Amino acid sequence: MLSFQKLSSLLLLVFVTIFFSACSNVFGPQKAGLQVISAEIAASVFINDQYLDKTPFINKELKPGEYILKIQPDNNDYASYETKISLKKGLLTVVTWKPGMRPEFSGGVVYEMEKSPEKNKSQLSLISIPDRAIVSIDGKQKNFAPFLIEDISPGHHEFEVSLPSYESQKHTINVLEDYRMLVSVKLAKQGYSEKVDPSANASSDTEALEDKQDDEASDSSKVSKTPSKKSNITGPRVLINKTGFFVENQEVLRVRDTAVSGKEIGFAAVGQEYEYLGESKAGWYKINFADEADLSVEQVGWVSGQYSQLIAE
Repeated sequence: MLSFQKLSSLLLLVFVTIFFSACSNVFGPQKAGLQVISAEIAASVFINDQYLDKTPFINKELKPGEYILKIQPDNNDYASYETKISLKKGLLTVVTWKPGMRPEFSGGVVYEMEKSPEKNKSQLSLISIPDRAIVSIDGKQKNFAPFLIEDISPGHHEFEVSLPSYESQKHTINVLEDYRMLVSVKLAKQGYSEKVDPSANASSDTEALEDKQDDEASDSSKVSKTPSKKSNITGPRVLINKTGFFVENQEVLRVRDTAVSGKEIGFAAVGQEYEYLGESKAGWYKINFADEADLSVEQVGWVSGQYSQLIAE
């Protein structure tokens, strides 16, 4: 029997090749596609709290736009998963997910696409949770997530994402010419077992936040910085969505000093809102990450749009 990893990679490659290579013939002029695979565990698929169908799921007649996707396993012993997805006209968004009994034992990949900002160039953007995961491309090139390859050859590429104490993921993706592939990988902690007590403390075995192989000195000050929700924000703001990543028993999203691969400067708490500073880049939002005690002093930070939501008001 094919493993979930091999099966999802095979299905992904087939669908990506078919739909991305002939999207103009498959989708209507204002349609987008979504495919959701949830291993051997049956689950319900919701977008913006509206029920769509059971997994395995595929629909090519959806309206393009930003949505909150929820995967709810039929067996309540397994954790549900929520993430922000972007459905783009004429393109297919693919989500492969393996539920676990707790969020940290769940993992999967979200594949999205957008037009490359540079003509005649194909690009690959990859983020991981936890970040700083080791990523190998075609068994050779190695990077630390998050990263952006600004000029990658079109065609099939194999990538592997790994981190000590987490289950590795290995997949194949078809990169199209003039497109940027957006890949978000959520790694599951090792030690998954159906005997795991779902009521156990999710933070009891906190792992190191940085991979020591990248020779980057750890900075304990940034680990403790989790700003509180800012009050009375007027105008556009960024809401932090669920990530499945916990620091000191709080679900958070990493904040960086620049988009994609900048230096980590702290954590934004899930469910909190931050002032949007009017700029987005490569799927990342620029926010005011100032301490609540002194909001008059602006501190620029960047958060991944995969796990945050722009509220334009």
